[in-house]
Amino acid sequence: MSTIVAALDFSDGAGTALRVAADHAARTGAALHLFHADVLFDGVDSPSAEVHQTRIAAFAKDKLGAERYANLDPVVAAGRGLAAAPPILNYVASVGADLLVTGTHGRRGLRRLVLGSVASELLREAVCPVMVVPASKTTMPGPGAPVVAPLDFSALNEAALSLAVTWARTYGAPLHLVHIVELLGPYPEFYPESLVPSLAVGTSEAAEALAAEHDLEERAEAALREIAAQVRAEGIGNIELFVGYGHPDRRIDEHAAEHGAGLIVMATHGLTGFAHALVGSVTEKTVRRAPCAVLTVKAPSE
Repeated sequence: MSTIVAALDFSDGAGTALRVAADHAARTGAALHLFHADVLFDGVDSPSAEVHQTRIAAFAKDKLGAERYANLDPVVAAGRGLAAAPPILNYVASVGADLLVTGTHGRRGLRRLVLGSVASELLREAVCPVMVVPASKTTMPGPGAPVVAPLDFSALNEAALSLAVTWARTYGAPLHLVHIVELLGPYPEFYPESLVPSLAVGTSEAAEALAAEHDLEERAEAALREIAAQVRAEGIGNIELFVGYGHPDRRIDEHAAEHGAGLIVMATHGLTGFAHALVGSVTEKTVRRAPCAVLTVKAPSE
């Protein structure tokens, strides 16, 4: 990792995201870029880029401390647009960023539907992995704060698992491999075809009963053990396996909260437009409720 971009809007959430980005830049030796997107025609005067850069530097020094800021020597930049996401995405692409870190306001309900979410657009559109940090986040990955890697045993998981292994190694954190037997597909190949229709229309209790009847927990644990063996070969020794039942986003967040996770690492399809509205996104739902930062990587096009 050579370049990390932290998107800042001067909120408390941005301050938390900045501290996470700065910590990872210090650990990896990556260059840290601080970027603010100036939204035009939002009812306030738009200052010059130089004024924004001065404000960004002051904000960062306040959140990090002057000495730490000086040691990191970040690149400070600002851009303009009719919305926040496009300038951020353009900057990330222009500097060849390896990671984009942003905060989220955690909007829900009608307000979120009306205002939308910059974080959601960045998740879907960014060319690099994106980390969304909740304003309340206080825990970094470490010996007592595992990295959680939800897996559905599809090819989409490969990039996310690789990132999870890298972060667990960098922070000396345990790695939790998690599979959730869910009510709605897609389902792994080892699920019996005759069982899938019943899972798709059943309740959580019925799904759990059917899963037990067809030994899905044992099958999932066996699949996770195979993956864990490959990961141990890469030098990660502290690995735990978990199988649960229900809606993946809720169960993933519950697992992260229960075990004091420092990070969740997931793949996202990067769907946009009607496809995104129709299908939704387990990743985005996980991000909105997560008790810790969520690192996402866009899955290869199918």
